[in-house]
Amino acid sequence: MAVPVANSPSVHIVADGKDYNLIKAYSIPDGVNNLESGEYEDVPEYFPGGKGTQVDFCLEFEPITDSPETIDFVEQEGLGIFGLKLKRKTLKDGLMKPVFDSTKAFVIFDIEFNTDETVFYCRYHSLADSEYNLSVSLSDCYIMANGEKYNLKNASGIPLSPKTISVSSNSKTDFALFFPPIDYRAQNIELIFNGQICVRDIRM
Repeated sequence: MAVPVANSPSVHIVADGKDYNLIKAYSIPDGVNNLESGEYEDVPEYFPGGKGTQVDFCLEFEPITDSPETIDFVEQEGLGIFGLKLKRKTLKDGLMKPVFDSTKAFVIFDIEFNTDETVFYCRYHSLADSEYNLSVSLSDCYIMANGEKYNLKNASGIPLSPKTISVSSNSKTDFALFFPPIDYRAQNIELIFNGQICVRDIRM
């Protein structure tokens, strides 16, 4: 099995609005991107893969010329890891496993507890039959931790309302939500997204 990164033109990082392309991948085969089908073909070099397989590898990008506070890793349109802060002091490792809302459309796949803020890394899977406009509201998105409310500060990979992005049916979008710092020892955490989607019983 080949992993679709090294030869894919969609893989890049974004810093201060500038794109930095992938130069080389180490310890991972080059994937061949079939742009017409949107799928990736296997190449002669491969590593054994399957459900539960974990692989360590390194990706080299063009050098960043500025000193940004955050960078976005984009795997393909709408998917990636957004809002990665540099020189951040993390107090605690993230989730043991992803947690979902009741519809399975919204997933939190990691949380960072930092000295300056708490970051939720999320994915939204559109289950609508048609195109859907997605955004996040500063006033209707918050977390509850040990009885305390923490309002959303900012987001990356998803616009703040009233701006929206169009999400096609059965597509996925990754993004990050930034909240004030909370006690990393909190035992009871809930996320309320746009006043509707609620992810309860988030356990670290």
